[in-house]
Amino acid sequence: MLIGIYRMRVLILGSEGTVGRSVSNLFIEKGHDVIRWDIKLGEQYDLRKEGCLDSILPSIDFVIFLAFDVGGAKYDVNSFRYLDDNLLLIHNTFTSLKKYNKPFIHSTSTMSNMNHNSYAVLKRLAELYTLLLDGVNIKLWNVYGNEEIGLKSHVLPDFISQALLSNSIHIRSSGLEERMFLHCDDFSNALYTVFQNYSIIDRSSVIDVSSYEWISIKSIAYTIQKVMKESYGKDITISSNGDFQDSHNKRNEPDLTIISKFWKQSISIENGIRDMIKKSL
Repeated sequence: MLIGIYRMRVLILGSEGTVGRSVSNLFIEKGHDVIRWDIKLGEQYDLRKEGCLDSILPSIDFVIFLAFDVGGAKYDVNSFRYLDDNLLLIHNTFTSLKKYNKPFIHSTSTMSNMNHNSYAVLKRLAELYTLLLDGVNIKLWNVYGNEEIGLKSHVLPDFISQALLSNSIHIRSSGLEERMFLHCDDFSNALYTVFQNYSIIDRSSVIDVSSYEWISIKSIAYTIQKVMKESYGKDITISSNGDFQDSHNKRNEPDLTIISKFWKQSISIENGIRDMIKKSL
């Protein structure tokens, strides 16, 4: 039997992030009661605190686990504090999910089978918890959207911010490294179809959700340059650090076997960039 076809109380952990806001809005549009949960809403929502979910989980029908301390290439994920904070978040959340036996979807990362930084290792650990608790792992492949610019912001919003503020884009690497970029609204629709089909999804596999199109960082900059010229008459200059290689340039290939049965990308990278620029003005 499919779930999600009637009104449910859905707890969204990490509801105030770029992905969390998109997912929350979609579930509300679909008629569900969404309970937002994010440390940005106050200290009482801090998943690093043991038992912080005890007050809400008994009344919840389904959980979407998006919460994590994450950032782009500028953000250091190899400190003791980073590792300790996320270990607490992982342990407390999965302990509560086990205690109350709630169905859930956990969002993981394309880097989860790597070991070059703490983030990758932590995400693999969370995948194993999910497997043990019979949840569903859904993997993000460079999901993008508007976000606050700062230490944790990612490459695409950083480039757009530079273009709007200074009519220029500076690439911190050679720009030749490639990513698969997916708009947060496309990801939300994919996650919702997994939610609807939760009871028939194969728990033993991680579900890749990707655009399935490799695009270089330099191509992203040129696309922003094109949109800014065509739509706003602005000339954007592009520079890079020459031969410097991005240390994050490790590569996997997504498996579309599962998600292609339920979902298809609808927002192209150019249209996604147009939407981001429009919302940033």
